[in-house]
Amino acid sequence: MADKISDPIRKCSIILKGAKSDTEKFAALFMVTKLIKGADCNEAGRKLLFEAIGFDFVRRLLTSGKEVPDATAYQSVALSILSCFCEDEQLATHPDMLASIPVFLGVVGTCDDDEYDDNLIVINEAYHCLQSIAAHEAGRVALRDAGVIRRMAEIYTQQSFQIDEALTLIVTLVSRFGPISWEDEPKLFHALMQRVALDFETDHAERKFELAEMISVLLFTCRKE
Repeated sequence: MADKISDPIRKCSIILKGAKSDTEKFAALFMVTKLIKGADCNEAGRKLLFEAIGFDFVRRLLTSGKEVPDATAYQSVALSILSCFCEDEQLATHPDMLASIPVFLGVVGTCDDDEYDDNLIVINEAYHCLQSIAAHEAGRVALRDAGVIRRMAEIYTQQSFQIDEALTLIVTLVSRFGPISWEDEPKLFHALMQRVALDFETDHAERKFELAEMISVLLFTCRKE
């Protein structure tokens, strides 16, 4: 049956629910990272694990401050799991997931910090979460309301790390919302277009054709007045 949950996933959920401390639950998360990527982890299994972990715990891992030892490692595990949960629309648009958009933005916004030089997977996973959320209408609305267009435009114009991911998110959102995407940000739109146009002019690889398509989309979202 499509909704049948495998025994390993059921056992893992029992361990997670029975954990008496954050330390015990964190140890169990390493089981989750293996199970959730397995072929037998279907939608029902992911939902069971999502509920067993509890989003409050995941949020604590995500928001671990720099003063906490191994904070980046905690974020990495949490984001790795969330990026898998985001494969399901129900979980990608879950209120707790949407409420964590500012946290994901905070992670990708630190792409130039030295502390992430050796752990870029954290930023990759955060981008993956944002992109998965953007695949659904409720997610796109939440991303717009959270100021993702502005933040991604800033990242791209500043030529920070993983600018292609930032531009892809921008195009996804402005394609949906049109000129109102730039209602309060005309200067930012012009700065973004200048940066993308410059990249198009200087890039002689296959990316040039991708940029051409994105420029076309962006121009259609330009305010007419």
